[in-house]
Amino acid sequence: KNSIEIIGDIPLYVSYDSSDAWANHEVFMLDKNLNPDLVAGVPPDFFSETGQLWGNVLFNWDFLKQTGFEWWIRRISYNLELADIIRIDHFRGLLAFWAVPFGEETAINGKWIDAPGKELFEALYEKFGELPIIAEDLGVITPDVDALREKYNLPGMKILQFGFDESDFNGFLPHFYHPNSVV
Repeated sequence: KNSIEIIGDIPLYVSYDSSDAWANHEVFMLDKNLNPDLVAGVPPDFFSETGQLWGNVLFNWDFLKQTGFEWWIRRISYNLELADIIRIDHFRGLLAFWAVPFGEETAINGKWIDAPGKELFEALYEKFGELPIIAEDLGVITPDVDALREKYNLPGMKILQFGFDESDFNGFLPHFYHPNSVV
């Protein structure tokens, strides 16, 4: 009525002690005792020389593919009941994610592992058609991440505050924004 839409937020990963991990343990990379072998993080970068060790459980993408991404379809469906638009945090983790051995104190010893984001979005679009999703595309963004976002016409994100540094070529300056951005 008043052209107001609610933006919901989906963190890519869930906590090890979440109801999702407890009730759907096959969806996550857990050992036979239901403990994580690897956990989520990001590699060392401009913000942290040791990376970020989030400690979240990682997805068992083989299982998710075998089930036609049913868990993800339910997750998106439920969130669309709560909000008009969904922002997916750490969108890049749908194509490749930083996996750190469980028990590490930093993210330095992690490694990149590929994820089937293209197949996931094919399944989502087959189920829902065009989706009102914002792709949080900050951090280490590779051409394949941009290509997936662009293929499905998903707006990316820009942080205005990041534009206020000494560089004239900072990609967060407004005149460098691509048209399909949320600021």
